[in-house]
Amino acid sequence: MTIEDPLQPDPPVDGNVRFMSFNVGNPDSAEPNYPLRLRDRVYEEFVADAIAAWRPDVIALQEVLPPHTCEAFVELDERRTCFEHALRDPAVRRLLGEDYSIVCDARLQVECVGVHVDFGTIAGVEPGGLDLMGAETPELPGPSCNYAAGGCDQNLCDAESTVSAIDVDSIFGPLRVVHLHPNASGFTGEGIFYLGNTCRTLQTEQGFALAGEGTPALMLGDWNFDPDNRALYEPEGRVWDQHVGPDRRFVDHGARDLIGRRIATVGDDPAGVAIDQVISDFAEGRCSVVRAPRFDEAFDFTTLAPGGAYSGRIDHHPVLCDLLWD
Repeated sequence: MTIEDPLQPDPPVDGNVRFMSFNVGNPDSAEPNYPLRLRDRVYEEFVADAIAAWRPDVIALQEVLPPHTCEAFVELDERRTCFEHALRDPAVRRLLGEDYSIVCDARLQVECVGVHVDFGTIAGVEPGGLDLMGAETPELPGPSCNYAAGGCDQNLCDAESTVSAIDVDSIFGPLRVVHLHPNASGFTGEGIFYLGNTCRTLQTEQGFALAGEGTPALMLGDWNFDPDNRALYEPEGRVWDQHVGPDRRFVDHGARDLIGRRIATVGDDPAGVAIDQVISDFAEGRCSVVRAPRFDEAFDFTTLAPGGAYSGRIDHHPVLCDLLWD
């Protein structure tokens, strides 16, 4: 497994902590039983093996397949991830394995954080335990909608969009972990594009509020905006500027290329969309985006789709951060 990218500087070699953010969903809305979810067991197993090889100390997963999705229908295809779901561990446990304590958001359990048992424990969770609704999760800051069903617009909040937080007792001391996956841009049911930043800006403010004060804080996830792109993300960017940068509390660990551009975390263009962010107030160093080659380049997609044109492929690149806890 390589994390090399010729367009970005090498990650620090003296890091003593490894953090990771990974949106494991996909853009396929044609699968009503698996909206934006991993749907094939062999691909899910491949993803789990990749995560095990990276072995992050803390990992934030977005768009995880929650149990209630599988409970809504009867899956008859044994190749699918909801097959006999009641007899199997939840998807987040299958992805992370037994070496992680895991907590998910209290709204729809699609945003989860895992902490390796060798790194620390999550408050209120036994080592290696799983609490599907245990994260501190503020209420949506506006009326809700269903993104996957095309029911959202500029004035609504996707019901799955979430900021949440957990407290970790790590080998370095207390750590506050804030997981962000605020409102996304999208299209209304009438096909009209909307930015979604009304709700997203408020949720970004919620995220920084969750960080609290006095305890080292790590904030990571799919933030659904690039703070450098002010043409699209001006209101969110203003919130970012209040907290991140020189003379601010938080340091931006985002991966950048040799001329200072953010490395894209979605799509194949290195200068494309960079919406997955990692910041902290205690660490040094930069993250890498696992995109050259793609983490799943070795997977044989022809086993799942004729010609290898697989609509269920994860569309985000993992963000891997080997940092120095200062």
